[in-house]
Parts: sequence; C-alpha cells; structure tokens
Amino acid sequence: MRRLGLPVAIVALLGAALPAQANSPVSHGVTVPASWFGGTPPLADGQIEVAVVSSLPATVTGESARIDVRGVQAGDMVRVDRDGTDVSGDFAPAGAGTLDGVVDGLRVGVNHVTATVTGPTGTRTATLELTDHPISGPVISGPHQAPFLCQTEAAGMGKPLDADCSAKTRVEWFARSAVTGRFNPLTDPYAAYPPDTATTTTSSGATVPFVVRVESSTINRSITRVAVLDDPHGRGAGKPYAPSAAWNRRMIYSFGESCGTGHSQGVDTADNALGQISGAGNPYDNAFAPFIDLPTQIGTGYMTAFSTLTILGVECNDVISAETLMMVKEHVIKTYGKLVHVIGSGASGGAIQQYTAANNYPGLIDAGNAIISFPDVTTLMMTIGDCLVLDRVFNADPMRWTEVKREAVTGFRTSQLCADWDSSYSSLLRPSDCDPTLPANLVYDPKTRRNGVRCTFQDDQVTLWGRDPATGFARRPLDNTGVTYGLAALRAGTISAADFVALNAAAGGVDIDGNFVPQRMSMDPEVARIAYDTGRLTGRGAVSETPIIDNHPYLDVVPVVDVHDTARPYSMRARMDAHQGGHATQAMWQGAPYPSDGFAPDEAWLTALEKRGSGATDASRTAAVIASRPASASDRCTLPFGAGLPDLGPCPALAASSPRQAAGAPTADDVIKCTLKPIAAADFPGMSTTDLDALRRAFPTGVCNWAAPGVGDVPHSRVWLSWGDGSRPPTPVALHNVVARSAVPAPANGSANVLGSTTTRAAGLPPTGGRSALPVGLAAVAVAVVLRRRLRRA
Repeated sequence: MRRLGLPVAIVALLGAALPAQANSPVSHGVTVPASWFGGTPPLADGQIEVAVVSSLPATVTGESARIDVRGVQAGDMVRVDRDGTDVSGDFAPAGAGTLDGVVDGLRVGVNHVTATVTGPTGTRTATLELTDHPISGPVISGPHQAPFLCQTEAAGMGKPLDADCSAKTRVEWFARSAVTGRFNPLTDPYAAYPPDTATTTTSSGATVPFVVRVESSTINRSITRVAVLDDPHGRGAGKPYAPSAAWNRRMIYSFGESCGTGHSQGVDTADNALGQISGAGNPYDNAFAPFIDLPTQIGTGYMTAFSTLTILGVECNDVISAETLMMVKEHVIKTYGKLVHVIGSGASGGAIQQYTAANNYPGLIDAGNAIISFPDVTTLMMTIGDCLVLDRVFNADPMRWTEVKREAVTGFRTSQLCADWDSSYSSLLRPSDCDPTLPANLVYDPKTRRNGVRCTFQDDQVTLWGRDPATGFARRPLDNTGVTYGLAALRAGTISAADFVALNAAAGGVDIDGNFVPQRMSMDPEVARIAYDTGRLTGRGAVSETPIIDNHPYLDVVPVVDVHDTARPYSMRARMDAHQGGHATQAMWQGAPYPSDGFAPDEAWLTALEKRGSGATDASRTAAVIASRPASASDRCTLPFGAGLPDLGPCPALAASSPRQAAGAPTADDVIKCTLKPIAAADFPGMSTTDLDALRRAFPTGVCNWAAPGVGDVPHSRVWLSWGDGSRPPTPVALHNVVARSAVPAPANGSANVLGSTTTRAAGLPPTGGRSALPVGLAAVAVAVVLRRRLRRA
C-alpha cells in the first residue's frame, strides 16, 4: 500500500489536476444491481461507482450515510455533492481506488449524492439516489405499533425525550476484574484503572487493559448497547474518541430469547452487551449469556451489540427485528467505521432471528451461531395450537392417554414439552393476555372493550397478515383442518383405532379469542400464501447464502419449562434440501456442544469466504459459502464432559419430531395449511368400516394429503421486503441493493491512459471539470507513468 501511494503523492505535488478533456462526455450514469453482501460487477476501465456501504440506498436513517466513491485513479480530481452542496471534505482515501466518507445533512425523504471525477480518463459523473428515514423508524416494518410504552427510565437512560421513546446517548466504561471476572463501572475512566483490572490479548496478539466502552442510545425506538475494547486512560482526557486498534472491525450481534407481543420498548442494560447477567432487565434477555461467553469474544477484539427490539420476548415480530438490526448495524458503520463482518448469536428466539434474517434479509448478518433453534415463529404457532388441543383431550381422559401414548401422538420425547408450550406460550393466542406493563383499561375485552388492544401474536404482526374484514381483527396463520393427529402412532400400533378416532373427533380448535371450540381451525388461503411468499416460513428465501452453525444441546427431557426439542434443526435442514439444493451452509452440532465454541468456526468460515471475494452477484454466493466451509464447521455429535466426537454427523439417536410430523407431515414441518383429500382405508391400517365412518364424520372435508404441497406454497419466497415507513398502505415491496456508475468514458485522444488504481482527492472541483493544468502537469504524468511501470515489475 505504501509503494502504491508514492506516485499519487508525486502527481499531487507537481500539480496533478490534469486538464479535463474538452470533448469528454459528462453523464449522471446508470444504476447497477449489487449483491446483498456488498459485491458489485467489475468496473469498466475509467468508470466510477458511488455506493452506500452503511445500508441499502432505500433504507438510510439518521440523516447520514457512509458512502464509497470507487474507481478513482491516480491524477483524478474528485468532487462529491449532496443535492448540490459540496461535501468533498468529508471524504478521504480508503485504499484500492476508493474514497470513503460519512455524508451528513440528509433530509428525510429522497436525496442525491453525486461524485464527479476528472482526470486523465476525462470527466465521469455518477449520481446515487438514497432515501433517508428518522432514526426512530419505521423504515421497512410498516406503521409503528401503538400504544407503545417507553421504558428508558427503567433502563437507566432517563426520561424519554419524545413520543418515540428517544433518549440521550450516553457512554460508560467498564473494567473487567481479574479476581471476579465481572465488568465493573469506572467512575473516572481517564484515571488509573483499579489494581485488579485484567488484561486481554486480542486476536492480533496485542495485550491491552480489559476495559470496555459501552455506548447506549435509542435506535428504532429500541434501547441499544454497543460494547468494544477501549483505553481511555491511555488516550488521555480531552482527546476525542476514535476506535481502538484493539477492535478487530468485526461485530457479534446478540439476539434475545422468547416470544412476546410488544407494546413496550423493553429494558436492557450495559450488561447485555458485556455478556453478563445483572438480574435487571427483561427476563428473556441474557439467559444463555454464560454459555455464549461474550466477554471472551470482546477480549479478542470483537465489538458486541444488543438492542431491546431484537429480544423476541419483547417484540415477536421478525421484520421489526430485522429492521432494528439493520439500523443498529448502520449506526455502527457510520460511527465506528466499516465492518469486516457480523456474526449473529443467540438462543431460542435469538436463533429464530438469525434464521429469519438470513432467509429474508440477506447481508444483515454474515454468519450465525444459532443455539437451541427453531426455524421461525409461524412454525411455533402451529406447535402451540396443536399442543393446546391435544393436551385438552389428554387431560380429559388421563386413564386412556398414558405417557407412552402421549409421547407417540405428540412426537416428543416427553409429553411435558406440550405442557410447557401450553403454560409458557398459549397466551400468544389469547387477546386479553397482555404484558402487565400495558394498562388494563386499554386491553381488549370481548364484551366491554372490543376495540381494545389485542395481544395475540397475529395482532402483533397485523401489518404482515392484514385484517379480517368481517371482524377487523388480524388474520391468524393457524390451521389444523384435516390434520390426523396420532397417525404415526396408529400405524405403529401404539394407539388403537378407537383411540385415533376419539382423539381426532374431540380435538377441535381455538377461536380468535383463544377459547376452545369443537370446530377445527382454518385460515384464509391468502394468509397461507403470505406465509410462504414473504418468508414467514423460512427455507425458501436466501438462507443458504449465510453460513450458520446450528448449536443444539439435547434438552428434550429437561423436566420443567423447556420447549427446545431436537426436531427443529432437522426441519430447517429438510427445508434447505427441498428449496436450496442442499444444506451444506448449515452445520448441525448436537448432543452436548458448548455454544461459545461456534464462534471460531464461524470466523474461519467467513475469513475463507472473504478471501474469495464477496462476489458481484448473489447467484454465486451459496457456492462460495459451501467452498469456504472449514473442517471445524462440520456436523458433529458431542458427548458430555468434554468427550467430543467430531465429524460423526448429527446424533441420529436423538432425533425426534413434532405433533404435526407425528400426524404425517413431512420432516420440514412447513405445511401451514394442508391440501385435503378423501379418506382412504389404505391410509389407516386396522380400522373397521365403523371406525372409518366415524373418521369421515370427524373430517367431513377430507384429511391432509401430505404428499401434496401446502395451500399457497411457493418454491421461493421474496427477500428484502418492505411494508413501508408508515406513510403508505403496508403492502410488501421488494427492495434492491444498487450502486450508481458513470457511463463508460471515451478514451482520451483515442487511447485509454490509466495511471493506476490508487486515490488522490481535491475538494471544490467544479462538476464540469477543472482549470487547465500547470505546465508541470506533463512532467507529473511522465513521472507517474515511469513509477507505474516499476510497480508493475515489483
């Protein structure tokens, strides 16, 4: 890099403002598609490119964006304008023919950034249109949820500054104790550190004080914490903050667990970003923190980020999660600098968010460490509905429904899993079962307050599903019409024909208010189509473009409050096999793996991938991910007490299933509304004519044809969908990543004379070119050409 910079310096000193070619075409250029992961097709000789690197051009927030101007050559003069205002002074060389800068002063709405480059190749101009949104959102999730309770005071951020729950940004520092291992706040970060302050050795080999800077702010109405190594005492008081060299330019984004229906901001603390449990905040925020071991990752140089609206227990809406992740990542890139990559991490609901981000919003995370995973929220709702109706039948006749029969019907290793689903998450189907923070006088009551707030999962996601015109309530993606519960148990002989008929005749469903009813649940076919088309059921989107380690300790038989059955990673894998052409971008770790062990293979995977280049298009991304997979990211079955058995593949003896799979559904468990067929005696062994007649009465419209695609199924779902920023009806529109390029310039004097690929810069150059060069300009060209030839030989 130092050698390449030499000719630029000499050209600049000798008056490198080469004359603009009088007849060179000046054009505002064209728009070119870019990869979700930042790659673009090669530039033509002399062509320039303008790109937003902090977000998509359509999803800029906070009145600023980090911009690259690429294709700048030695001897070029560069001017960058923001809607006619010269902002060239915000840009600096960033290597490889690139200028980089953060453009401030954007207005909410449409803006234009124009780069004009004049030099030996002539004058080239490219204009990129970008759209800015408020830092409070929304951007892609549709209208903000209302009512929405601010919790900045509970989070230690002071009173909210506005109705969007904004709070003043604050910065704190914490030193890790070598004695206790805990991070303790520093009252004066510029003073000498406490004597028990630990040191840490980063991945680059530097040993530094284990002191961490935590920035707290509100982004998308979400309380956000960003933690990274810093040395304020070494820097000295009064000196402006700049990211420490100890930061490796990588980030781990930590997602929170569970599933809740919103209407509040949520609470977190600095401890969430530091990876330690404080006893404060949302109960689902950091339950797996000790197993993820974020302190070790921070100590090696990673930045970590955590935000309340990416705790699924605060807001169980994966689009709002992706939107918040997108905005937090953008803030980091603008404030701290470009990221090499982002690794997602989190358990349960935190794993859901990694899979849904990878499937629906590729590029937001570059790899994932998904722990005790589920494919998506919609799949869980099927299980919740199934468990509710099955447990009701089981508990009404406990003498008939022994534990063995219950396990066979549910497909679980223990029937306690269904009981845990009922006790922990059946509230998601009851509209009046709201978070206690929501005042009772606002909550829906079927008799006295029918216009009140409904706290079901579908009402939380009403923008995604739409409303039932008959009731005005959110449409619900829940259906068990035709589902033959216990079919596998019948075929195995674990339950009798009489058991099977009685079970399915009594199953019934749950109505829109969460009450048991004798009728089966049925959704509108349009709702089923939405589920597949928009990625609410994962596997059909871009999931194979992101390497994910599915880190799934065997928890099926944990006796109390656990719903993390081992079947779920197999479901995701089956979906990838069906819709992605294979599952080689998913590593499955089962048995008793230690979750934090997933970070090193993810890092190795991404490092190998980045050496190959990001790729100009997404079409080649999956193949590059597969080719980059290291041996350390192989499937593995790990035994407890450190007895690892790598490369043996998943643990087949631990595989289980779900109630829907035990009813005949495929391993993918993604048939949300089945295609029906008439009852055929061959499908139900051992059943008499009387039994079959009773079964037909229980299923008057037929039973599920599991061999057929589900109603509304599509081979591939759309990605990067936006339901808007609340300014228009929330109809999903696909966004795109694009860059602006200049027209390919005409050769100067009939020949293309490119002096190099490094950068120089000068502010204030008029859009149409510059003044004639000084006489020494010709000498500058000669010197640069000679040096260029030497560099080619070097």
